[in-house]
Amino acid sequence: MGTGRHFDAGAPLVRSGELGTDVSLLLDGCVKVTADSRDGRPILLAVRVFGDLIGELAALDQEPRSATVIAAVATRTRVLDRKTFLDFVEARPAVAKTLQRSIVRKLRMSTRYRIDLSGAPVAVRVARILDQLASSYGRTDSGLVHIDVPLTQTEMAALVGAAVPSVQRALAELRHDGLISTSRKHFAIRDIEALRRLAR
Repeated sequence: MGTGRHFDAGAPLVRSGELGTDVSLLLDGCVKVTADSRDGRPILLAVRVFGDLIGELAALDQEPRSATVIAAVATRTRVLDRKTFLDFVEARPAVAKTLQRSIVRKLRMSTRYRIDLSGAPVAVRVARILDQLASSYGRTDSGLVHIDVPLTQTEMAALVGAAVPSVQRALAELRHDGLISTSRKHFAIRDIEALRRLAR
């Protein structure tokens, strides 16, 4: 169903405030969900990868897009118009349940994000984000859980709601304790159980 589309890195899939109800299924690649702060700076809200849906809320309530979604790397999607998407979901109870679980998961992540902003230590916030990314998008190889989502330290800071120097110190602490290893825009978890204990 739908129409195949390709987006180069940096290209927007949707823009905040747009009136659109199409739904995109990510087939390959990675996108970043952003919104503008009061002073106009873009804030990274979430990342989405293959298997994730983009735009399902607008298809359900027909309200303007609530965020901007930008391809972080070359990304392929399948775009469905609102009627096709809703007809497909309504005719298949199992798909409807999967959609509900997906929306609930996103809501839980958003709720945890708001709780973290109220005062959890930065190292705990970073551990929680890494755990969430590993659970959703991790790839296990040679005992390491690789997070194949290209994130800069500035973007990680935006995700956890902390200053970049604070996130750098938290990452250095996690590296020192043997929980993670990092390289440019890449995170690998060395001890997932220890990371999850810290996240809790």
